[in-house]
Amino acid sequence: MNTPGGPAEIKRSAAVQKIFADTSGTPEQKTQRMFSVLIPERWRQAHPDPSTYVPPVTETISPEVRAKQNAAVANWPGIDQQLLSIRTPTLIMAGTEDEVVPPGNALTLARQIRASWLVRFRGGGHGMMYQFPTQMAEVVNTFLATAN
Repeated sequence: MNTPGGPAEIKRSAAVQKIFADTSGTPEQKTQRMFSVLIPERWRQAHPDPSTYVPPVTETISPEVRAKQNAAVANWPGIDQQLLSIRTPTLIMAGTEDEVVPPGNALTLARQIRASWLVRFRGGGHGMMYQFPTQMAEVVNTFLATAN
């Protein structure tokens, strides 16, 4: 879960949604489109060779599966009304430049989940695990070692 869903959710832009819905083109064109929203432009410019930070793509998503995923995201009623009842320590990580799940959603989650940690990665996109793998691992390890 990375958004409360429902009326509290901050939706992605129509432009980003269009990219997710577009299944046309060669595998390279599809990859370029996805990278354009997963990794912020400034970071891509500073790190122009994705092979140095993203593992090779070995599986693809069929247009049918992608359409079902997009429909599920669009139609999810959310759990924003249930968040206050969560008592389990919860780690919330967000990139400040995430275009897929706008970072304001992480703030909503953190405000409503009492035992939450919110960690924001400055300049991070939705693919921040490729941008900041070591830092994310350190956060997860610290959270697991101390949050209880």
